[in-house]
Amino acid sequence: MYKEYEERLLCKSEDYERWSFGQVMIRPSQISLRTYYYELLKTNLYVNIFINKNTEMIKKFGIINIMRILKGSMKAVKKYILLMNEKN
Repeated sequence: MYKEYEERLLCKSEDYERWSFGQVMIRPSQISLRTYYYELLKTNLYVNIFINKNTEMIKKFGIINIMRILKGSMKAVKKYILLMNEKN
């Protein structure tokens, strides 16, 4: 399988710092990388804003934990925006 997608890898196999579940490792064949990250960002925001009912989450987990989740979500948004603007 590696040989099949080797030419579409976005980073070298030895570049361990870049390998991540939150980052694309194989260039998409049907859409641009920028579009992929944009769609991922939209999905992330949709789930966190509309699907997760904030008042129920506050009751269940408490405001401190919700603030921690929000902080993590904002880091993800920043990361996806940086990845969208990265030249590949």
